Amino acid sequence: MPVNAFGNCVVPDTRIAMFPVGFKAASEVEIGDTVLSLAPNGEAAGELVAAIVHAFRHCVEVTLSNEQTLTCSLEHELMVVLGAGEPITHLKASELTGEHTLILQDGAHVPVLKVEIVGNRNVIRISLGGPNHVFFTDGVLSHNKATWPPL
Repeated sequence: MPVNAFGNCVVPDTRIAMFPVGFKAASEVEIGDTVLSLAPNGEAAGELVAAIVHAFRHCVEVTLSNEQTLTCSLEHELMVVLGAGEPITHLKASELTGEHTLILQDGAHVPVLKVEIVGNRNVIRISLGGPNHVFFTDGVLSHNKATWPPL
């Protein structure tokens, strides 16, 4: 079982960007599928799905200033731009505030408008099998806490 197997999760209808093109609902992603990831140099890369875990977790809805939303577990980690000249990092969805900016699939940086607790939901954790630890969930760059198998 991957590290933090029940933490970094999205709801089943979340759109997952596939590599080289296309999308699948999180509920349709299978082990062996290739998701769109980013290599450390920022270039598009494919990363294999190595494990999928289903759970029931407390969730939040993250709304961006462009009215885009993402519903995910409190522990789901998103890539965040802290400010001009600051390094990009990852934070749990429950830690986001209006002071944070997220990265979209098209490269745009969009401020968080609000984060609301929406209660318990069925969620899916997608664990990647290679060195790239990011993928796109509903067009937002998410961080995958662990690879499979755990190191």
